[in-house]
Amino acid sequence: GPSAMRLFFTFVLIICLSDASIAALGQAANAGKPSRTLGYAPIARIASIQTSLYKINETVLETGTTVREFASANGVVFAVAWRGPVLPDLNELFGNYFKSFRVESERIRASGRRASTLNVDFEGLLVQSSGRMRDFFGYAFVPTLVPQGVVINDLVR
Repeated sequence: GPSAMRLFFTFVLIICLSDASIAALGQAANAGKPSRTLGYAPIARIASIQTSLYKINETVLETGTTVREFASANGVVFAVAWRGPVLPDLNELFGNYFKSFRVESERIRASGRRASTLNVDFEGLLVQSSGRMRDFFGYAFVPTLVPQGVVINDLVR
C-alpha cells in the first residue's frame, strides 16, 4: 500500500544521504562529512565522473543548489562549482581558504565596487561568484592544486 511505498522511498533517501558528503578545497575528497549546517545538508550524490586526471562529484543540497567537487587523481579537491537558488555555505566549501576569501571580498566591497559578479584572486585562491535571488552560480579553485593537463576554465564553467 501507500505506506509501504513511502517507507521504501525514505529508505532509499537515507542510503543516498549516507553517501553524499562534500569536502572543502585542499581536503581529500572523501574527507567531507555530511553537513548539518542549516540549508546545506546534501540530499543525494547525483553523478560521479572519473577521468585519468580528475574526478567530479556532483551533489544536490536540500536547498536545490547543485555543488560540483573536482578532485585530482590523488584525491585532493582542487576546485568547487555551484549553481542554484541558494548560495551554498562558502565557509564549508572553501575550508582553510575561506578566511582569505572573506578578507579580500570585504576589501573589494569596501572599495565601492558593487558588481553583480565578485572576482577574487587572493593568496592562492581564485573565486568567481555571481547571481541574484534564486539564481546563484560560481566556482573557486586553487591554481597550485590543479592537476597538470587540466584546463581549469573549461572544467568549472
